[in-house]
Amino acid sequence: MRKLTHSKFELDLSNFKISDTDENSWFSDSFFTRYSFPFDIDLEDDLNKALDFIDHHNSNPETYYEVMYTHNNFISKAIFEVEQLQQKLTCTVRFGFESLPSFGKKLADLSLDKFVLPVGTNIYQHANLIVNQSWPDVNYNFPQVHTDKYNTEDPQWNAFEKIINNRKDGDFLQNEVNEIEEATYNRNIMQPLPYFLHILQRGFIDDGYVLAGQILDDDLIKKATLFGDVDYFTTIQNESIFIYKMVEDFTATGTIVSQGTFKLEVPFVFTGSTQYDFVVNPTIQTKQFLFSQNLPNKGKYRISGQFSYVRNAFIDTYFRIKYRDIIIFEFKRNKQFYQNEFDVVFRGTIRNQPIDITFETLADLNADELTFDIYGSDTWITETNMLDISIDMIYLNDQSGNPQSTIINRNEVDLKRAVPDMLFDDFVKGIKNWFNYDITKVIGNTIYMDRIEDSVNHNDALDFSMFEVKYPVRKYSKGNSFLLKFSDVESKEFTYLPVYQNQNSVESANFKIDDKTTPIEINALPLPHTSRNGVQTAFAFENNNSKMYLVPYDGLVNSNNYSLPINDYLIPAVHKKYWEKWFDFRINSVNYIWSFKCYVDKLNDLTTKSKIRAYENTHILKLVNKTEYAPDQFDVEFDSYTVRV
Repeated sequence: MRKLTHSKFELDLSNFKISDTDENSWFSDSFFTRYSFPFDIDLEDDLNKALDFIDHHNSNPETYYEVMYTHNNFISKAIFEVEQLQQKLTCTVRFGFESLPSFGKKLADLSLDKFVLPVGTNIYQHANLIVNQSWPDVNYNFPQVHTDKYNTEDPQWNAFEKIINNRKDGDFLQNEVNEIEEATYNRNIMQPLPYFLHILQRGFIDDGYVLAGQILDDDLIKKATLFGDVDYFTTIQNESIFIYKMVEDFTATGTIVSQGTFKLEVPFVFTGSTQYDFVVNPTIQTKQFLFSQNLPNKGKYRISGQFSYVRNAFIDTYFRIKYRDIIIFEFKRNKQFYQNEFDVVFRGTIRNQPIDITFETLADLNADELTFDIYGSDTWITETNMLDISIDMIYLNDQSGNPQSTIINRNEVDLKRAVPDMLFDDFVKGIKNWFNYDITKVIGNTIYMDRIEDSVNHNDALDFSMFEVKYPVRKYSKGNSFLLKFSDVESKEFTYLPVYQNQNSVESANFKIDDKTTPIEINALPLPHTSRNGVQTAFAFENNNSKMYLVPYDGLVNSNNYSLPINDYLIPAVHKKYWEKWFDFRINSVNYIWSFKCYVDKLNDLTTKSKIRAYENTHILKLVNKTEYAPDQFDVEFDSYTVRV
């Protein structure tokens, strides 16, 4: 029985001649790749309606469906895709783990640890409690990591020692504010690094599967934590606010007539008429400037700079700064006329008044607003700066009014914010390509990940010798070679050696690849173990937020939260432990390809991870292609490699 089930339709495919291909992921970087070759089905009325009338030329149908696929008494999730329409629909079905939802999720979308610390416990105390533990007792930890990412010449970072999770004398350095010095000291970034196995487990759990197998007992992988090139901390912006206004920014507000006759000793043009000796009842135009500025954060601030005003004898001049309608600065010059001032009365001498005040916002949830109010005459000199001030944060306050640093290490653990910007699929493939692990079997809701090399043996082979053909295709691979390497690193200081293996040798230098070389590139890197300023730990020398960076950590080292050396994670050691035997098998085995017919009962226990017995050898399957040409009867093609060990 073969059928597809969707909320809109159900397709019985039992009578279709459909070829299914299963590829063994041991020979690639994919997982359980299963797919059908394209097949044609008639577009019946009911199906046409379910597919949003796909036959209409002006329709916009959905052609990609997540379905349940029933085949040979097994039910699995699958993708049903309509690829073409002419007289019939041309469709394909893809099923297996590449269609699991979690493989398409970003790491940040997995159900990784995320919680707020209990009241009374801060992140520094919490990290100190777990820093001497390792997986599986904890899902994350706080090893020290060197970084040059933050510019210590920036005042915000001038106390930072270029170490994430900086810990000295048994305690993590804390960010703090010195109120007397009016200085903020951002000494530390507290960033949890999740263990690889926590991420693996949560990714599969999100799809209803439990992880099992050899991978959970691998000492190297158990110690592996993932460093994300992220800004895990919260930054409070404390950039200066500059207010720069000119005469043109004023608004005319009215006129004032000053009664009397005023003598001038120099010619002066006033209100459109020329007078050389006297001005009678002069009219003064007044102007006002009103401006509001919201403060982004609570804290202590300094306002400094100057404002300019005209010394005019006929009107009052003032400048006020209010915080929430409370005057925090005021300058006022009352009108006062002296007959001997003469042209000062009219020419309007420009005066500059300095401003230098500090104030602190109130500890509540209300918005913090400053209001600037300037009032004076209009006899400004053109293009004069009327207001030129800056508002600078001295230190930041929390909602309770207590000073806090501008780099905030929250009292919470949120691994979703600590991981790189990459898909779970790419993360699992990174582990596969690095340590040569794969999903070997699925029993119920349990997924087993085991070492591929350990399967190169004669154990548990299924007997298919009765289906041997006289002249199978036999291909030889002794000219093949493999290149295992990390993705390229742009660094003159750090070098990561690859490993090249062919029939005769294993080399890390002076080798030559050709068209028979299979490259295996790992988009990951163990961070180098480096000593800087007396601290020997990992160094995040690259900036790439979509790459896997491994930091081995297994608890305190001589009472310090230093990461471990990375020698065992480098390609030469990894190749020796996880890959050499597999490459040797790939080079020296014989590739058999043959086809035969059989009933379905012979295929019930067969998967691409099965070993089979045929032609006096044990074979590891690379590909199985099955076409049901009659009920429960199949044309089968095997593509396999002989085991010589």
